[in-house]
Amino acid sequence: MFIKEIIIRLSMTHKDITELLEKYRNGTATEEEIDVLLYRIQNLNKDSKLTFSELEYKSYQARISENLPVTHGRIRPLKTWLGMAAAVLIFAGLGTWFYLSGQHHQVSSKISRNELLPGGNQAILTLDNGKQVILNGTHAGTIASQGNVVVSQTANGAIAYLPGSSSGNQDQEIRYNQIATYKGGEYQITLADGTKVWINAASALKYPTRFTGNYRTVELTGEAYFEVAKNKHLPFKVLSKGQVVEVLGTHFNINTYGDDGLIKTTLLEGSVKISAPGKTALLKPGQQARLDTLPQKTGGHIKVVENIDTEDVVAWKSGAFVFDNSHIQQIMLQIARCYNANINYEGIKPQLTFTGVIKKSSDINDVLELIERAGDAQFKVNGKTITVKKK
Repeated sequence: MFIKEIIIRLSMTHKDITELLEKYRNGTATEEEIDVLLYRIQNLNKDSKLTFSELEYKSYQARISENLPVTHGRIRPLKTWLGMAAAVLIFAGLGTWFYLSGQHHQVSSKISRNELLPGGNQAILTLDNGKQVILNGTHAGTIASQGNVVVSQTANGAIAYLPGSSSGNQDQEIRYNQIATYKGGEYQITLADGTKVWINAASALKYPTRFTGNYRTVELTGEAYFEVAKNKHLPFKVLSKGQVVEVLGTHFNINTYGDDGLIKTTLLEGSVKISAPGKTALLKPGQQARLDTLPQKTGGHIKVVENIDTEDVVAWKSGAFVFDNSHIQQIMLQIARCYNANINYEGIKPQLTFTGVIKKSSDINDVLELIERAGDAQFKVNGKTITVKKK
């Protein structure tokens, strides 16, 4: 198979890093080797497999940031790979790192030609009168007028609710709209109060065309990232499965997919209050509230987890999946939503966990081939169905 790859064992030694440092110093390190080196240096203190002293850790970082010449490439951390033009996939499985470039690849014979393509800007907007508008981000301009509110699509493809003409009688009727994404779809919307919402695949947001009363209230299923416009006199509420999130003005992500039996609310900025039957929790930036959704745990228990990597949580809105010791079934659920695929398991399910990053624009064949190479899973694609079985 014509795959350009780098394999780095998680048990990378002092000698391995030193050799890469020397190649970097001499100007002979490849772009891929520089990326691997920088990732390892940045994560030495996070990797339990590496037992470097604090002095050694600081020494390595100093040699990267100060002493080594940059002669033929840009220093970039792992997360900036998400913005690169080429498709980049990184997985850690069975103790091995794989890097797969964006070049053309010969796919496994077990993976046939398919109809699975990466998603993009696509959604359905349902107006108050029941009319549905197909959104694909291609045409800017007015979509509809509802009372004194104009629904417009901006030049970057987002939907915005703007004040209409102030002439004549003020329309006091409260109208509700809903924006729903397909599997494989995402969309961005700016609500009437200026709050920005990024909506992930297979999700829906219901909201009024203008906010009145004592609260700004919306309803969410699926996943969305919110940047709430500040208004200390009018709290913002998100109603989702089994919980209410209340804020004044802040940035947070809510995931109600429940792939692992949890509803997850992650705070990036400001503060939020999470309420469930018989329980409340206040979040600070970097914390995540986890609400059990399993039938045997419906007592409203909320667990607050500290030191969450918030960039990983919202990587989806920047065009990437980030997996952290995720089981193959959780991975396939995300792939299904991104590529509008149906997942079928044949025989015994593979027992794999992965840690890594996948660009959501990657070809599905590249993604599945990489998983095949990293573990005991095997795939076959037929139309929109991916069949998974143990090797």
